Amino acid sequence: MDFIKSSEFQQHPCSPAAEEIIQTVGQYNRALKSGNLGNVMAFFADDAVLVPEQQQPVTGLEAIRKVYAALFEMIRFNDDNVIHVVDAQVSEGMGFVRSHETRGSVLEIANGNLHHPHFRELWVLKKNAAGQWKITVYAYGIPSQKSTDPADAVVW
Repeated sequence: MDFIKSSEFQQHPCSPAAEEIIQTVGQYNRALKSGNLGNVMAFFADDAVLVPEQQQPVTGLEAIRKVYAALFEMIRFNDDNVIHVVDAQVSEGMGFVRSHETRGSVLEIANGNLHHPHFRELWVLKKNAAGQWKITVYAYGIPSQKSTDPADAVVW
C-alpha cells in the first residue's frame, strides 16, 4: 500500500482529477521505496522545486537528482512507508496533495539503525503537455520526535 485517505477526507467525494494526482503521489512513493533514482526522477517536472523545512529550496531536475542520489546512499525507505492523504484538490491543470501523517520505517545504511519518522508533506502537481501529472513543488518536514507542536519541525 502506498497511500491511505484519512477518514475525514474519505467523507467528501473526490474528483477524478484529484484521484489521479493521489495515484501519482502513491506511484512516486512506490518509486521512492524502490530506491531507483531514475524512477523517482520521472515524477518531477523540469522546473521542480524541493522545499525541505529549515533548509534552502532545491531547484531544477539536476539539483534534485543530486539530493535523491545522496539520500539513497544514506537511507532506504522500507515497504511499510504509507502516505496518509488528508486533502487533494485540482483546478485547471494544477493540483495538490497534502499529508500530515506519512509514516513508515527508514533504514540508515551506514549503521543499520531503523528510524520511524513522521513526515508532513505537500505535493503540488501540474499536468504537462503530454497529459501526465508531474510534481512541480514538493515541500516536506519531520516534526521533532519530542514535540507535538507542528511549528517545531526538523529535517533529518
